[in-house]
Amino acid sequence: MTILLYTMSINLNDTLLQGAQVGICFYDLSGDSFLFNYNSHQNFLPASNLKIFTSAAALFQLGTQYRFWTKFGIDQDNNLYIIAGGDPTLSREKLLTRLQKLKKKLKFQDVFIEPRVIHGLRYPWGWSWHYLDAAYAPRITGLILDGNTFKLNLRPGKKVGDTIEYDFMPKFSDITIENNAITFEVDSGFKIDLYRELGSNRIHIYGGLGINYPGREIPIALVDPLQSHCELITNLFGPETRTTILDHNDSIPEIDLIDSIASPQLFLILKEMNYNSENLYAEAIINVLGQSDTTPSSLHHGIQIEKEILSRLGIDTSSIAIYDGSGLSRFNRITPLAMIKLLYALYHSRYRDHFLAMLPYGGKGTLWYRFKQEGPKVRCKTGTIYGVSCLSGYLLDEKRKIAFTIMINDYLKDRKSIERWQEYLCRRFLTP
Repeated sequence: MTILLYTMSINLNDTLLQGAQVGICFYDLSGDSFLFNYNSHQNFLPASNLKIFTSAAALFQLGTQYRFWTKFGIDQDNNLYIIAGGDPTLSREKLLTRLQKLKKKLKFQDVFIEPRVIHGLRYPWGWSWHYLDAAYAPRITGLILDGNTFKLNLRPGKKVGDTIEYDFMPKFSDITIENNAITFEVDSGFKIDLYRELGSNRIHIYGGLGINYPGREIPIALVDPLQSHCELITNLFGPETRTTILDHNDSIPEIDLIDSIASPQLFLILKEMNYNSENLYAEAIINVLGQSDTTPSSLHHGIQIEKEILSRLGIDTSSIAIYDGSGLSRFNRITPLAMIKLLYALYHSRYRDHFLAMLPYGGKGTLWYRFKQEGPKVRCKTGTIYGVSCLSGYLLDEKRKIAFTIMINDYLKDRKSIERWQEYLCRRFLTP
């Protein structure tokens, strides 16, 4: 099918798109009219384009200045309580430094970790099993440290044929490395395959490294982050102080707050989330949208709050499906029309300048190799998982402002070719 639009044509029979599902909308925000509209009511897997929906819900529910707080309190028996706030930016170094200062000032009996701001399902529905050892899809917990990952350092052995050398940090007691990788000839590069056994921190290393390869640090998701965090804190305070993770049945006595750690402002977190497509940030945000001790799952409640916000923005939430905040779930479904309506609502909202600033532009973030010539004229979010390539955002030039979405599912050609086709289409609308 070839569709004519003004003086331009879009060939949807291009062999590049054979067998693929395609949805395209370009909407003139200045003229308030569709410039192009194809399959706008069909559902598509959005991948990380869903982060636009998460961003909108966070802006309207929490505001740009919201911060995640990690608080510290003591009860009348001098027990220390670490009240986690779901801060996805918190590092082990920052937490342990603060705890070390408190330890010098006060004598604590026991330490309790209260992580229940994020509770319920361990992983969102629709996540693929092979995500579960990946640093881009760690388990989400109320206390998040260094992205709930540990770092595995790999380097070649001393001579060709030797097993490669490795180290890991932190030195958690339950991490086991099965090293089956060897040192290859010069200039063989990085040919490593990693596998973490389901339900354990046992890591298998296969393949190898060229003998002149400089080495690499690889983050790996922890199987039970809270237990790992608990081990760190126990090591800091020593065996005489017991560290306990509170569960849903545990009550908290009256405590006096003695210190806290604040995250950066939400605007900066959302900008990082969209620029670098940080899945952990998206999942933490959607889990705290509707904080409640009475709901069985903070994720489900956050999705409910998000849909209420989307409805107020004029989006028919009965025509879409949301199962997480990041877009990793294979159960998510979004229509191009819903995306355009959301982009329209954000552009005309009080958060327009903030939202535009948190979207990557040509040559930056996940667009680092795309639209370099156009630069800030193209501000959009990418969305990529296997067989899915989506691009949604704005085309901004002197003559007009355009909201657009290009959703492509089930393609079989190489991803770079699909991306070039998307870029070609956007450039046609920038220069009609």
